[in-house]
Amino acid sequence: MILAILSCFLYEWLARLFSWPSWKKLRAFQEKWPPINDAEFLQRCPSDLDPEIALKVRNTLADVMRIDPEEIHPEHSLLDLEFLACG
Repeated sequence: MILAILSCFLYEWLARLFSWPSWKKLRAFQEKWPPINDAEFLQRCPSDLDPEIALKVRNTLADVMRIDPEEIHPEHSLLDLEFLACG
């Protein structure tokens, strides 16, 4: 319990130091955008988009930004992805 509290305080301190999103903002973002699997991702993409290319782009972005591909939604902007990468 104490370790969890100390982790939160440490994150908040580092967030201020490095201009990361606050824990509260990150939590709200993650609640608004829960992880989605490949099938749901493709369902939300425009119908004329090649599914194989869409998933390759998603996975490439995830690798470059060092985030889980399931966190990326078709509706996300690059700013949203930056927010995810900072959290």
